[in-house]
Amino acid sequence: MNRHVDIRNWCRDLQGRDVGLPADLLPQVLNWQLAASLAMADADLAQTDLDSIINKLTADKAAPLVQQSLGGLIDGGQHAFASRLLRHLQTKNLEAAEYRHLLAALSLRTVLAAKNWDAAPAAFDVCVAQLPDSTLYTLARTFFTTLQKNGRNDLVEQTSKKVVFNALDKTNSVNYAARVWVETGVAANPRVLPERLDALLTARISPVQVGNVFDRYFYEMAEQLDTIRALCAVGERILATCSDENTVNSVKIKILDGAFITENYDLAVSMLEKGIPGKDKAWHDMSLPKVKAHRAMAKNQPREAVSFFRAFMQSWLDSDQEEEFDPTSGIAYSREWILGRNAKRIAGILDTIPDKAEADKARAEAKGYFKTALEKAANDPAALKLLQEETKGFLD
Repeated sequence: MNRHVDIRNWCRDLQGRDVGLPADLLPQVLNWQLAASLAMADADLAQTDLDSIINKLTADKAAPLVQQSLGGLIDGGQHAFASRLLRHLQTKNLEAAEYRHLLAALSLRTVLAAKNWDAAPAAFDVCVAQLPDSTLYTLARTFFTTLQKNGRNDLVEQTSKKVVFNALDKTNSVNYAARVWVETGVAANPRVLPERLDALLTARISPVQVGNVFDRYFYEMAEQLDTIRALCAVGERILATCSDENTVNSVKIKILDGAFITENYDLAVSMLEKGIPGKDKAWHDMSLPKVKAHRAMAKNQPREAVSFFRAFMQSWLDSDQEEEFDPTSGIAYSREWILGRNAKRIAGILDTIPDKAEADKARAEAKGYFKTALEKAANDPAALKLLQEETKGFLD
């Protein structure tokens, strides 16, 4: 204690000398003086020293000292002490932007440190209104993470939405808050995804950012057909306003897959015939007959379906591609697996006509492909398990 008293007195003595301190030393001396008062946990002395800093230094030099000192108190678990000093500063009606920014940010940090959740939204609103984008972005990450760790996703949803729709000029913060708002909603109810993405587009959030979130979740919704249909509609809105080539290409692929998942084969055929940007001729030659085959099956046209499945298989035989990755399952399907699956499917279609002779030929063909596929999958446990389940009883 005596050492801190001595340090503080020494700092005051330096400032009181007739010669005066060099301008570059004054901030350091004032900082030592405040640090001594804080170390003694003497709020009255600390308030006096804060006043000295504010009165003797310009805002651009004073604010960092105050930020560092009071931030250190919060980090050290002394948020109540920091709150008292912040209330003192707030009575000064400091107008400089540097002071308004630090008061907003530090006030929010004390609220979080005290776990005063009822006060958190209002404290964050002040930050949203006053802080520049870079500062708000950093603080928002801390804010949302802290709320999530403490099980307050209700406040995460409320406050992230506030940023999205009330801080549109703060691009980085808005983009981050938009992701958080969608993530929180989807975690509680996946069906809100299309609605939230649509709201982001209406709020004029960058279609590239919306496209990124769209890409992230699309295949997770593959089992929810109504959601996929709604997402395809959102995808069309993204395409209508987006000029980023990578985003456009990625979203078009998702819409195409969505059309296939929901059995909207006419749309899928139309998209493929127009061409999917970023995909080569071999890819189109492989994809189009597959979709046409499924459309023929849906229309109860078995001979046409067999013909298109054969064309699809031939495109695989003509290509150098060894496998195809399924984003919905994470499984890599070997070419023999794909060929075996389609030969088996052809056999099943021919059985319905019926055309037993051709069906038996297709079954024998499928068995040959599947045996090779099983050998290739030997070192991939997940793929091997799925393939064994798929061929159970078929290879006997």
